[in-house]
Amino acid sequence: MLKIASVEWEDVVSVRKTKAHGLLWVILGALIAGLMLPQVATAADRSRSVSGWFGYWHDAAKMIDVAQNSGGVLGEVNIFWWHWAGTERPICTTASGRCQSDTATPWTNAKFDAARKGLQDQGILVFATHTDLDSSRRRELSDYLAKGSRRQAFAEQLTDWVVKAGVDGIDLDWENFAFNDGSETWNRTRPRLNDMIQRLGASLRAQGKLLSITVPGGYQPFNADGTPNPGGGYNVFDWPTLAANVDRLRLMTYDYSWSRPGPIGPHPWVREVARSAVAQVGAAQKGKIYVGLHQYGKAWYQRDAQDDVVTVGNCPNKWTPNDRDATALTPTRAREVAAAYGIEPRFDATQREYTFDYAKSQAGSYVDSNGNRRNKTCKVRKQVWFGGEGTAASRTEIVQEFGIGGVATWELTSVEGNFFQALAPLANGNPVPQAPPAAEAEKSFTLKAKTNKKRPAAGGKMLIKGKLRPKEEGTTVKRQLRIKGKWRTKEKATTSAKGRVKFRISLPSQPRKYKFRLKSKRTSNHGKLLSPVMRVRSR
Repeated sequence: MLKIASVEWEDVVSVRKTKAHGLLWVILGALIAGLMLPQVATAADRSRSVSGWFGYWHDAAKMIDVAQNSGGVLGEVNIFWWHWAGTERPICTTASGRCQSDTATPWTNAKFDAARKGLQDQGILVFATHTDLDSSRRRELSDYLAKGSRRQAFAEQLTDWVVKAGVDGIDLDWENFAFNDGSETWNRTRPRLNDMIQRLGASLRAQGKLLSITVPGGYQPFNADGTPNPGGGYNVFDWPTLAANVDRLRLMTYDYSWSRPGPIGPHPWVREVARSAVAQVGAAQKGKIYVGLHQYGKAWYQRDAQDDVVTVGNCPNKWTPNDRDATALTPTRAREVAAAYGIEPRFDATQREYTFDYAKSQAGSYVDSNGNRRNKTCKVRKQVWFGGEGTAASRTEIVQEFGIGGVATWELTSVEGNFFQALAPLANGNPVPQAPPAAEAEKSFTLKAKTNKKRPAAGGKMLIKGKLRPKEEGTTVKRQLRIKGKWRTKEKATTSAKGRVKFRISLPSQPRKYKFRLKSKRTSNHGKLLSPVMRVRSR
């Protein structure tokens, strides 16, 4: 799922008194005429820069508690409130993933109403998100919007429910257009959607309500010739037209890595999406842009060049795990997994996310030489990436660099630690502090080495032991020897489950001095590590 949300606007008009009675009536007439014109969609002020989503599955107390713990930083929220349930029920209130039972107030329920009141009491804007995420209903919404009369009726119904529910606006998360309808539908869906947004925006503003739309960040921000790629590649979403008619344009800048290990919302990509969006919508509308900020993680199986799962030790060829390839987890859970394996997650200074590798035993199966499927447990390597406070700090840099509206967080109940503190400078309009340096986590990893003999016999044998801490299994370590001023790799070994490695060396028969060291390969948990130099003199 993917998310984002809203706007605050205010028209202030003052009429200076004048001695000319006739002139006063002219001014008042112009004022009244001006107030009768449609209001214009506007960007929010900085107090609304920090936003995010709550899933419908959370209770009201949890939502209110998260907002209170933000220390006033959270400015607006989007609650998964309504969804598309077909042409007969284009809008229904979500309860346990389905349309709630018929009630006297179909636009809300006790839980949502309690959450809305508790959040608004804290000065937070509340948007009801209307979703179209069910892939089994692909193309239904696009077909429904084909007729202008339906678009108008839908806009009026959505506005009516926004007013009756007491929310500040609506957020549209209509993802089937991009992900399930098929690109062959985009040219006909785009004008329908544009017109729908124009109608809905005007209807909402007439009631003093706000309109937000959530769209994919896209997979290719710019074309090969350097021009902005419309919609980041999903050109069913006409960003310039949408931005002109909404109060928030929320970009889902996450899920960059999907089926294979990698960063979820890498900083360089998010920055390029923001740069492209600003170029597409223009300076007048860029304050409506919100970039997505993920607060979740994924654990993937590592795979080799042949796309086979990477295993440790003896495991049959083409063995596959009896588990999903990518498992979602919260930042807190990710840190718990790392701690269970004695690992400290590393903050990647380029991607601005946290990551680590670990090895675990996993049940799976393979097909033997007779074509029979056999069960077997193997040790596999997994890689985890997740967002945290360092990711939040990186997003604030992007917001301030391009002067856009803010950030939209998926999912607010998953935030941890100093997340909101990292965003506080953004909400307050202050300069953003630098993200945590990557060196912090890397310093926590060390590669130690020692030899069993400082004065071994020439022509004899000696042993060098290495130890990686925190322990990390399956890491390649090189034994290097200093020769004519340069370090030369003489052999390699792989760390055990305890993070240990051994090298047995046969020395030349002539006495001499040696300089040895160990060097580890870079992993997602740390960069290349060097042991202290060991000086040995044979006799």
